[in-house]
Amino acid sequence: MYQVNVKAENLIVSDLTFIKAFLRITNSVEDSLIQMFATTAVKHIETYCNTFITVKTVEITADSNTVEL
Repeated sequence: MYQVNVKAENLIVSDLTFIKAFLRITNSVEDSLIQMFATTAVKHIETYCNTFITVKTVEITADSNTVEL
């Protein structure tokens, strides 16, 4: 068995500037809300698809020294 722990993530896919340009939003009043929606959407997609779609730093620990691929 092994365990994957996500140490850090970078939401490159959900770049706030790109999202705001697509939505034609020019002010910064709702930036934190838009970023929260984007982060939540990415996490739901990753959970549903059981894969990472953003850049992450992970730590993998195994029960033994033997790794089979």
